Amino acid sequence: MIIKRPSRVWLMALLIPCHGWVYADIPTHTEKLLKLDKAKAAHPNMQIIKHFEPTDHTNQDRILYKVPPDKTTYTMTINAKTGEIIQDHPYRNPQKTSLYDLGILKNELQQKYSIQKINKTTLKYSENRLIRTLYCTGKYKQKVTVVTDAFNGNIIRVEKD
Repeated sequence: MIIKRPSRVWLMALLIPCHGWVYADIPTHTEKLLKLDKAKAAHPNMQIIKHFEPTDHTNQDRILYKVPPDKTTYTMTINAKTGEIIQDHPYRNPQKTSLYDLGILKNELQQKYSIQKINKTTLKYSENRLIRTLYCTGKYKQKVTVVTDAFNGNIIRVEKD
């Protein structure tokens, strides 16, 4: 015998201690459509590309859309509960930046710190920037750890063992 699981709304109504029937604040399909209708009122012929639901810490929906005669993509931020438009502006792709060349960095380290070989490199975000850590072998097989900024190659610190 297969027992069907009750819907989430029904479970939430059972779990909430209250007087009478109270349903949880779960947006329904019609509420989503009403929010999108308010957004379409601002641009009647908009074509929605993607609709992003709000996350736990925000109360905002984000909509990516195009207006047919224009080829520009726009982003609109709306209040998740009321559907009011908070922001509406053209979407800009994040800037593509390249990392500092490892070959150039190796030449600089050979001149400054007598680095013979780079054994391992790692990249991670720290202090709101991308950090490259180089594990190297120096003169006389000495272990050297060099921490640099990954985009401009500035040396942050050097540790010799």
